[in-house]
Amino acid sequence: MNTWKYALLLFVIFLLAAAPVAAQVDDPTPEDETATVPGVITGQIINGTDGAEIPDSLELMLHVWDENFNEKEMFTGKTDADGRFQFDDVPFAPGLFYAVMTTYQEATYFSVPLPVPEGETTFELEVPIFESTTDASAVQVEAMHIFFDADPGGLGVGEVYTLSNPGDRTVVAGPDTLADGTPVTFRFNLPPEAANVSFQGSRDGRFLRTPDGFADTAPLLPGESSGQIFVTYVLPYSDGLTLARAAVLPTKQVNILVPTTLGLSVSGDNMVNTGTRDMGEGMVVDVYTIDGLDVGETVQLDVSGKLALPGIEPAAEQPSLSGQQGLAVGGIVLGLALIGVGLWWYSRSRQTEPEPEELFPEEFEEIVAQIAQLDEAHEQQEISDELYQTQRAALREQARAILVMNGD
Repeated sequence: MNTWKYALLLFVIFLLAAAPVAAQVDDPTPEDETATVPGVITGQIINGTDGAEIPDSLELMLHVWDENFNEKEMFTGKTDADGRFQFDDVPFAPGLFYAVMTTYQEATYFSVPLPVPEGETTFELEVPIFESTTDASAVQVEAMHIFFDADPGGLGVGEVYTLSNPGDRTVVAGPDTLADGTPVTFRFNLPPEAANVSFQGSRDGRFLRTPDGFADTAPLLPGESSGQIFVTYVLPYSDGLTLARAAVLPTKQVNILVPTTLGLSVSGDNMVNTGTRDMGEGMVVDVYTIDGLDVGETVQLDVSGKLALPGIEPAAEQPSLSGQQGLAVGGIVLGLALIGVGLWWYSRSRQTEPEPEELFPEEFEEIVAQIAQLDEAHEQQEISDELYQTQRAALREQARAILVMNGD
């Protein structure tokens, strides 16, 4: 479904355009790349759960990347009894980024990826962690986005769920389990006729199909919009259908995006047409919104019209994405969940301080974090070499694009 993936990418870029502009990062010269000096990375584990203690002897990994997001070094270590850590003889150089990762109570946490200030030989990082809970009662869907496109098999549908966890504990899988005993964090429904179900930008094994939809096994960190789910599927279509989507979590808003080139009309109760939006590169979408859904309430969309199939005008004239770019879309959407909590903690702990000019756009940092987790999955042989190289290349290109877009 190349066209709707194209629409998704443009939609994500539109959302990112509202992010604060960071200082432009100049590419380091060849001399910079070799001018490394030994430095010391120190830091502190911060437990963001009220009243919780800081654990000792946490296993750590320090990642060092170059400006192309290639891993230059990786160091392992442990925290002491006070949650402090130190890495010696770390290569410091312009154009390198540093982040510390740890796993605690079934969840992975990162420090904010940062460069070392020029001339410094020591650098301090904070790694926020949280206690875990299986109580997901406070979790809500900040926004649900529904996208449509033509597919040879019928109507292509994409759904992106942005999840918020207002508590101060990470929600982990359990006590809900599948028939084989696998604990899950959340369950979502899908239409019974959904075919070619696919999950974008996620590691293998996170999402599991169920008889009526799918289950998510990933932890949800505290924070607003701290988790994302991106699922696509195809429905049989012949001049019309009714799509019913039941809310499984309290949902603040539903956004429906329909490319104008599809020749489709969409209607539904309490749905407000907010007009068309030009996503760039010739892609225009009709945008509809529905506010406020309680658990069990249903969004019912009546879709009608003759669907313009790929290869038939006007769909044949639309731009398309390569497979790697499609993976990059999923990388952005789901990458938000990996380090958003780190940025949240970083800003919360410095509410009275001005934002450092050297900080990169949040979206860039989020993708760098996902690259780190992808590297870890590959090291643990959880994904194939081919999939690893494809996803990594896509994320690198997307990160480059964000730096360009946010540059002065």
